[in-house]
This record gives sequence, structure tokens and C-alpha cells, in this order.
Amino acid sequence: MNISIIEHPKLVRAVSARELHEFLGSNAQFTDWCERMFEYGFEENVDYIVFHKNVKNPNSLGGRPSKDYFLTIDTAKEISMLQRTEKGREARKYFIECEEKYLQQREKQLNNIAIPNFNDPYEMAIRWAEAYKAKELAQQE
Repeated sequence: MNISIIEHPKLVRAVSARELHEFLGSNAQFTDWCERMFEYGFEENVDYIVFHKNVKNPNSLGGRPSKDYFLTIDTAKEISMLQRTEKGREARKYFIECEEKYLQQREKQLNNIAIPNFNDPYEMAIRWAEAYKAKELAQQE
């Protein structure tokens, strides 16, 4: 599956609407498709965030502005269901599997955290460093 899930500071985990549109194989233009999908009641800054970027043209010196949207996983699942196609069902199942793996990983991390002895500053510092390192590794994955 060509849809990557990214860590986003505001949405936590997000998906590119462009990647989802491409995967679903919609015949509609991307901007028209997004407008139609967002009419189902999705809210900006809650369900999706607008992302502007410049796309470099390899044959010229400049770039042209491009718009994408970061969708929450739940929004991406709902949009996939709205498509009523085999690709839509496949995408929905993929997002559900990703969320289950994420939750299992998170639960495993929480179960491995030991409560430090708050009377021992050395032990507290070590525990803090371990937690920080685990968080960094989880974000990289």
C-alpha cells in the first residue's frame, strides 16, 4: 500500500490526502475530490489541516505552489468508506490495521515503564533518559 502515515504535531498521526486520492484511483481532479469529500462535514484543523508547498519543476528554475491536506486516520477511514469501491475497503482495512498496531505498540511501551524511586535523583534521571530515548525511537518508526 502506498499510503504513508506520518507523525503530525497537531493531528498526532496523519495521511496525505493526495496519496489517498491516488491510491483510491478517483477520476475526479484532486481539488474537486477534496471539496466534495469535505462537504460531508469534516472540519479544518480538527479532521484535516491544509498544507502548502512548492513543487520544483526539474525543467525550470522555479516551482509552483501546491496544496495538500493532512487527514486524521479516522477521516481517511471515513473518506475511504465513502468511495464504496474495493480500493476504498482496502484502504479502510489498512488504516484499521495500522491503528491496531500503533495501539498495541503504545500499550507495550506503557507496560514497560517502571515507576522510579522519586527519592533518588540519579534513578529519576536515568528513567527520564530512558523514556526520552524510547519516545524518540517510537517517533522515528
